Amino acid sequence: MNCIGTYDGTIFYNPANKFCIVSVKTADQSVPAEARSNRRYKDHLIRFTAVGYEIPRTDAVELELDGEWTKGKYGVQLQVEQWREIVPRTKNGVEGYLASGLIKGIGPKTAADIVERFGVDTLDILEHQPERLLEIRGITESKLEDIKASYAENRMLQGIMTLLAPFKITPKTALKIYQYFGPTSVEILEKSPFELCQISGFGFRRVDAIVQKSGGNLHDSMRIKGAVFCALDEGKSKRGHLYISSEELEKSALKLLNEKIPVPELRLHQQEVRDMMQEMILNGAVVSVKDNIYLPRVFAQEDETARRIAQRLVAQMPVEHIAPVLEQVKVEMGLRLSAQQEAAVYAAFRHGLSVITGSPGTGKTTVLRTILEVYRRLHPDGKIALMAPTGRASRRMSESTGFEDARTLHSGLGLTSEEDEGSRNRKSEPLSADLIIVDEFSMVDMWLAEKFFERMKINARIVLVGDPDQLPSVGAGNVFREIIETKIVPVTVLDQIFRQSKDSLIAYNAKFINEGNTKLFYGPDFVFVSGDSQEDTAEKITERYCLEIQESGIENVQILSPFRSEGAASSEQLNETIRELVNPFRSAEEEIKFGPKIFRINDRIMQTKNTEKVSNGDLGFIRYIKDTDQGKKIGMDFGAGRTLEYGVDDLSNVDLAYATTIHKAMGSEYETVIMPLLKAHTIMMYGALCRQEIGDEEIASVLESADGYGERLTAYPQEQVLAVMKLELLPSLRFEYLKYYFPFVMYEEEEQVILDNLQTFPIAEWKGLSMLTEHQRDMMRQPFLGSYLFCWHQNERKALELLEQNRPLQRVCILLYRYGVRLFLSVERLKDLRWMKMTDVGKFRRLLAVFEYDAEDLSAFFDLWLDNHAGQYDLNWFISQPHPLSKEQREEILCNQLSYLNALYAGRLHLDFNAVRQFQFSILIYAVEHRKKHFLELVDQNSEVFLSLGRYSLLFEPGFCEHCNINSLTLKNLKASDSVNRSDSFFTLLEEGQQYTFEEMYQLWHQKEVYVRLYTMLTPLSIDQRLLTLRQLIKRDLVSQYTGDAELEQLGKCLLERPFSEWYRGSFGHICGLTRRIAMGLLQHYTQLQAFIPDFTTESDAVFALNNMTALLERTDWKQVRKDILTTDADWLDLKEKLAFSDDFVEQNRETVTEFLLQGGAAMVRALYGELDRQELAVEALRRIVQAELMGQFYKLKYFAGDLQREIRYPVSEMQESLWKKNLSLARGAFGAEEVDDFYHTLRLGELPHSTCLSYRTGSQRECLLAAFDSNKKIVLVKKDEAVVARACLRLTKGAFQKPPAVDFSFADLSQENMDIGKPVTSEKPVLFLESIYTFGLNDVEKEEVMKLAVSLTTQKAAELGVVAVLARRYLGCYERDEYVLAPFYVYISKSKNGWQYLDSLGGAAYTSAKEEYVERPFLVMQTAMHQAEVNSRNEVEYE
Repeated sequence: MNCIGTYDGTIFYNPANKFCIVSVKTADQSVPAEARSNRRYKDHLIRFTAVGYEIPRTDAVELELDGEWTKGKYGVQLQVEQWREIVPRTKNGVEGYLASGLIKGIGPKTAADIVERFGVDTLDILEHQPERLLEIRGITESKLEDIKASYAENRMLQGIMTLLAPFKITPKTALKIYQYFGPTSVEILEKSPFELCQISGFGFRRVDAIVQKSGGNLHDSMRIKGAVFCALDEGKSKRGHLYISSEELEKSALKLLNEKIPVPELRLHQQEVRDMMQEMILNGAVVSVKDNIYLPRVFAQEDETARRIAQRLVAQMPVEHIAPVLEQVKVEMGLRLSAQQEAAVYAAFRHGLSVITGSPGTGKTTVLRTILEVYRRLHPDGKIALMAPTGRASRRMSESTGFEDARTLHSGLGLTSEEDEGSRNRKSEPLSADLIIVDEFSMVDMWLAEKFFERMKINARIVLVGDPDQLPSVGAGNVFREIIETKIVPVTVLDQIFRQSKDSLIAYNAKFINEGNTKLFYGPDFVFVSGDSQEDTAEKITERYCLEIQESGIENVQILSPFRSEGAASSEQLNETIRELVNPFRSAEEEIKFGPKIFRINDRIMQTKNTEKVSNGDLGFIRYIKDTDQGKKIGMDFGAGRTLEYGVDDLSNVDLAYATTIHKAMGSEYETVIMPLLKAHTIMMYGALCRQEIGDEEIASVLESADGYGERLTAYPQEQVLAVMKLELLPSLRFEYLKYYFPFVMYEEEEQVILDNLQTFPIAEWKGLSMLTEHQRDMMRQPFLGSYLFCWHQNERKALELLEQNRPLQRVCILLYRYGVRLFLSVERLKDLRWMKMTDVGKFRRLLAVFEYDAEDLSAFFDLWLDNHAGQYDLNWFISQPHPLSKEQREEILCNQLSYLNALYAGRLHLDFNAVRQFQFSILIYAVEHRKKHFLELVDQNSEVFLSLGRYSLLFEPGFCEHCNINSLTLKNLKASDSVNRSDSFFTLLEEGQQYTFEEMYQLWHQKEVYVRLYTMLTPLSIDQRLLTLRQLIKRDLVSQYTGDAELEQLGKCLLERPFSEWYRGSFGHICGLTRRIAMGLLQHYTQLQAFIPDFTTESDAVFALNNMTALLERTDWKQVRKDILTTDADWLDLKEKLAFSDDFVEQNRETVTEFLLQGGAAMVRALYGELDRQELAVEALRRIVQAELMGQFYKLKYFAGDLQREIRYPVSEMQESLWKKNLSLARGAFGAEEVDDFYHTLRLGELPHSTCLSYRTGSQRECLLAAFDSNKKIVLVKKDEAVVARACLRLTKGAFQKPPAVDFSFADLSQENMDIGKPVTSEKPVLFLESIYTFGLNDVEKEEVMKLAVSLTTQKAAELGVVAVLARRYLGCYERDEYVLAPFYVYISKSKNGWQYLDSLGGAAYTSAKEEYVERPFLVMQTAMHQAEVNSRNEVEYE
């Protein structure tokens, strides 16, 4: 399903994996009714919920979402499989996209600067010339790199999604591909897709399924290479091997290549794999050492780690004499070290690298404390680093050693994970630490070990601590054990037990178990209690737990189970049972639910995810549950002062912890441990599985599965169990395969088919094979099942049920698979095929014959047939043709959906269907399906015109076909419908079932949504009246896209009475100075203001009424409203007090003060005052300006006698001053430009034509706004109709081609002969400077026209004043040829009497200034001034 919409809000977001649930708004009527929100919105748009990964959470761009509607616990939602951003190619659209946060390094301010500089070409600049962004102030080289990387990632992800769209790849997977391969991702997908196998979770089978579905060659060298990579990677990831022998690798790769090929003749041979391996070795794709094969990066890790260890061992380290210090430390700390412990301390100071190993309780922590204390005394300034592989281990290290800054290895080394491309390739400086101690080093894999040794400086001392018999590394490489076994690294083995009491049996039994000795000793601290069954065992554990916590306290007793969820003795079921005994239900207020979990106050809990303060595996208690304004809050106590407050969502990382799994408890210490050991762990079976290198987790999973069926694994022959355990199958499914299939499989091919299907379908998510019917389990034997039914975990269970019910279809699938026909049966397609009967199978046999058993043509037919809802008509049409169709005829019909439908249903189009572009199909298919004969004939006779129509033609807009009778179209309409500009149309908002003429559709095309909605309200009018009314409004764009529902409805009612022009000239004709935009506001609120409108005299009355409608609700007399305004306007009352205007002053100026309030002046000045508060000089300046306006003497203040000359420090004649005060205006075409200098326009400078940094309300530079009131500054406004579409500042000042000298006089040095008396400096000139222009709502052509108009006005004004016109560089080319020249020029910036001023676009710069200065940049200077400068220069030469 495809849907275009806009982000409306975030419901849930997980920053770790970028998974999100968002609300989307759209006008698309195809959204299912059950998916729509029940709430009504003012914008009349549909809301629905979308679920996916990395969906852009910004409304700055539109989103094209592809996915499937699915019904679940939270209703019908769109499961998004891929998405695409649609950025409007307008200035506002591009700026919104950049400011949305989707591109790292670009915020709203930077976005505005970029778009102001590059306009709608910004995205092309980003794509092809990103270095030009350095032209933007504030973008540095490093920031540019962030922007380029972020934008490239965005584009690359979309490219990956587009390539893999047919295979239902999620955005999360696309992100994973990009993170691994970076900028080369798309190229690898196109040319070498099997390299994907190197990515965790993206195995060869998955890639092979994609390549085979797209028709790939089974013997392709890339496929063989991919299988080799996969076999190597599985050896690394599943068995922890860094390498595999070439013989084993050859077998594994061959098995991967052939496991999904049922036909023996098509399978690959051993020699093909052997040849490829040899080629890969020669090309360096893999590394061969002593007939063992490595992945190159894995070999490099091992080789580099070995080299660095060797360097450290041969490096000369200074001799440390620690004996006296050690003795002193032992005395002061009260230590008695064993000989082994003392040897470990000495080794740490004698060697650059040493190892301390020993079982739990052998005193490793005591040795570390001693080493640290000795080192501190020897090297008070030395730097120490303590690290451990996990957060919990590092925290325990801090607690036990007293060294507070112990960190995880990843944190200490600045790493994320091996999958992170940055972590793999990042080169960093060596750590500054002089002594580095790493605990639990047995958990470190080869990748992390290589990163660790890479960061160690050569003269640092390193101590590695661990127990090789404890938890091994999760990744490949048993580094700690192999370092010990080299026999060349100094190793101290601690084997004397200290932690337990002298008579404790725990340490001894642990030692026995490690040695494989099961004859254990039992006593007070090591007890064995027998149980008859798992239920009996669970009951005894519960009973014992309750006794132990009474004696030792609940925090000191822990149950450890080998099972998580299956069986009464699993950790989950024990938690539920025990919790009801030790912490029963008390009240609903003390309990909180999170999904299936229930938590109570005083529950013992475990953290399951690392955070800054707690680690995965930390135990604690819930102390309180309370309601707050932000929702429920839960108090967590993890001990050692770590009390945290969680929100409800944080409970996803918390589990009950009266019992936990053994795996979760690894590395922890408890005073009392209770552990169930069940009979399922039969020693002989376990030993046999271990000898076959079957891991404990795999064994536990199979045992758990068997236990779920109430069976024992030992009930099956050992050879069968061992054979099943070797299969490439999820461990959770192995027992079920053993139970349902293994004894009955007769052939290797049959076994492979079953395994393929079990691996292909999410059986584990379906809770195993037991949840399937016997027939469904039997269907797993069918080789077609995976390739025909699998759709990437989207409703396969439902699809399997539908296929089970359709026995005839199963027969057909077997038939088609036999002949190599590709087929994909979704749930929807299977529903369409429910008509099939057993007698229909014969039709498909005849179809095979009609198609001459051509698998390619048959595959194409079934794809088109199923897309057309698999009707019998299509099938009968092909098998009933009087003459068999030739290969060429079939290819012509099966070219695409259009050619298919045309041949079967219409036969009226005689086009080259290969020439029809994708976007042109929809209207032609619609015409064929709805028998639009006239339109088809029109297209047939004018095919060149139709085929030339672009993507954005009116004909291809969504909703056009449904609302316009396409049979009525003419050739003229066809030609008129084309467009090269993408824009939004809102035809889906038109009345359902209502037919519109082409002229109406054309008029509504490219219009804002609000106009389409308004047009539907005018249906009672005739078409001519409707179009006339609409054109009047569109001509001046009088209706804002933000108009609310009620306002639009009121406007529609008024326009049904009479057109807008009659309202404007008639009912509102008495209002002096009323603009059309304010008149539009009166119509939208006509009901509320109808009683007042006859008494309005000026536009100010109307503006005030529109801004204060709530205050007018209970008023009826407008004259009284005006009279009371001085005592009711809250903004004025506050401002009056702050600016100290007396009642007498107000009364003396009542009329002008009233006009000031009607104009909204009080609200504007109050907003600006809030920014200037506490700036005494600025506040006083504002007070004087406002006072002058209230007295009706604003212009007297602005142009106070002599101010202009003092402002620019240059003589100004009376005539020039008089001409400067006079405002000039020009008109050209649809635009008019004028100078303005009044109080209100100046105050609104930062709001025209849109909000900028000088906005009196929100501008970041609004303290500079007062400078605009200086006598030498004016504003140029450009209007289209009545709307301001552009604004620029005009500055009367002075300037020169050479920098004027500073005023610096001193006595001459008469001792210097031939003293240079200096050259005469070119005199300053009076200058009229036009600053940068701000525009809004204009296309590029209109923008250039507006800039030319502003330049023309400036040129004319400069000529009248007799001064030189100078333009900001941005106006390059916006004047008559040779009228202006780009040249270095000094412009004088006067000091504003009102404080700071904002200098914009002085040659591309923008900054604030509070002092007078000259700014030199390349400006556009009048050509005549350049000529005069050259003459002056020649005169100077002649003078010399």
